[in-house]
Amino acid sequence: ELGSLSNEDKIPLIIQIAGARNASVRGRASMVEVGQSINTWPQLASSVALGGAASADVARRIFLGQFTASGRYYVDLESIVGNKDGTENEEFYHNPYSTLDRDEMLKLISGIPSADAHSIDVPLPVLHRIVDAGIAAPSTGNDQPWKWLYDSKTLFMFHDKARSFSFGDYRNIASYLTFGAVYENVVLAAHQEGLEVLAKVYPAGSETPLVFAFSFSQLLEQDAEPHVVDDLAGFIFSRCTNRNLTPYKEIPENTIEELKQVVSTVNGATLRLLTASNDIKEIAKIVGAFDRMRILNKAGHNDFVHREIRWSTKDAELSRDGIDVASLGLNTSQLTALDIIKDFKVIDFVNQVKGGKVLEAAAVKSITAGTAVGLITMPEKTAQQYINGGRAYQRM
Repeated sequence: ELGSLSNEDKIPLIIQIAGARNASVRGRASMVEVGQSINTWPQLASSVALGGAASADVARRIFLGQFTASGRYYVDLESIVGNKDGTENEEFYHNPYSTLDRDEMLKLISGIPSADAHSIDVPLPVLHRIVDAGIAAPSTGNDQPWKWLYDSKTLFMFHDKARSFSFGDYRNIASYLTFGAVYENVVLAAHQEGLEVLAKVYPAGSETPLVFAFSFSQLLEQDAEPHVVDDLAGFIFSRCTNRNLTPYKEIPENTIEELKQVVSTVNGATLRLLTASNDIKEIAKIVGAFDRMRILNKAGHNDFVHREIRWSTKDAELSRDGIDVASLGLNTSQLTALDIIKDFKVIDFVNQVKGGKVLEAAAVKSITAGTAVGLITMPEKTAQQYINGGRAYQRM
C-alpha cells in the first residue's frame, strides 16, 4: 500500500514513525517542501554517513551488552554545534490593550443621552436571545471583539481591542466589518421578538470603544430600523463559515440577481460576482498567494498559530472562539504541514529558500471548487461605510 502513495501522502506516516516533529529545523522545512519545490527528502552524504556511524556505534554496544536501556534518541548535529542567537524565547510583540471592564464601560456611557421616550425595558430572556444573535456574527479569526452592557433601557456594544489587536485587523477594518454583521443580527433578532430598533453608531465618537447603542420599542418610529430582510432571522444560527468542500452546484441567474438586490438594500453597497471557471481560478491564485504571504510573515504567523487556530475540536469547544482546524478543509498531508510550521524557525527557513507553495494549496482547492466569488464594494473608506459593508455581507 505504501508503494502506491505519493511522497506528499507519505509525509504524515513518516512523521508518526520517525517522530519527525523533533527533527531539525531544516528537516522539518524540507517536509513542507516535498512535492512542491523538491521531489523527495534531501540528504547530504555527510548527514547519511553521520547517521550510519551513530547507528553502527549504538548497534555495537547493544550486541556487546554495554547498552540495554530502552528509549528514543535524537541526534541533531546543527543543534549541538550551531549558532546561538539567543532569540528562541524572544516575545514577538506585545498587545498594548487590556480588556474593557465594567467601570470603563459605565464611564463611556455616562454622557450618552437617555433612550427615546417610547423605549421599553426588555425582559432578560428576550435580551439574551438578541445578544446571542449578535455574537453569532462572523469575526476575523472568530476573535469576537466585543463587550456588552445593558443600562437604562439601552443595549450598548463596545469594541474590546484586547481581543481584536492583530496583524489582520489593519486600521480596525476587520472589526468594522464584524460590527456591521453584529448590527444586522441584533436588528433581525429584535424584529423576530416583535420589537422595533433605534440604533446609534459611535454615539460618543468614532475614537471611543463604544460602537453601538440600541434601544427598543413596540412602536414603529420614523428613525427605526426598516423591516427589509426579516425572513433571514431564522438562518442566523444555521450559518457556518468554513473551507470544507461541497458538491458543485451552479447558481441560477435569478438567484444571482436576488443576491445583488439584497446587498443593494444597504445604502451604497454593490455586489459583483464572478462565475466563470477561469475567473474563479485566477481569484483562487490570488487568495492562495495571500494565505502564503501571511503565514510567512512573522506577525501573521503568530496570529494564525497562537491566536486564531484551535488545534483540536476539543479546544474549539472549550474556548468557543477561534477557528477549529477541522473547518479549514485540509487533507491529512496539509494538516501535517500545518503542524510542522507551528515553529516560526521552520517558516523562517522556508522563507530563506523561497518556498511555502503548499500554503497556497488549501485556498486554491476550496475556491476553485466553488460556484462563484463575490466582492461587495462601498463608496467610501470610513468606519460607517465598513460597518454598512458588514451589514451587506451578512444579508447574503
